[in-house]
Amino acid sequence: MLIEYWLQSYHDPMFLKFPITTMLLGIGSFLVLALPWTVLAYVDPQWAKPYKLQNKPFAVQSYLRTNLLLILKNSCIVLILLVAAWPLIRLAGVHDGPPP
Repeated sequence: MLIEYWLQSYHDPMFLKFPITTMLLGIGSFLVLALPWTVLAYVDPQWAKPYKLQNKPFAVQSYLRTNLLLILKNSCIVLILLVAAWPLIRLAGVHDGPPP
């Protein structure tokens, strides 16, 4: 009975709307906000040098791959936790209708 309820909860249309979409929006908004600053650090234009807080050059190439892998790893962990916890989250009354 409990296992049947647990498995049935993944067929709920809110499963794609809530945990999956939330995860995609989180990753997408982070990348939209972080990528312009990463490109600016990579290009290192002359006009931006007076505004730099650190005098040493920033080696974007050495940090970019490591940080992207960490973002991917952390996102996968959060996604697994969201998917595993979905039946419990569903019990909280998550819905896409009008507010109660």
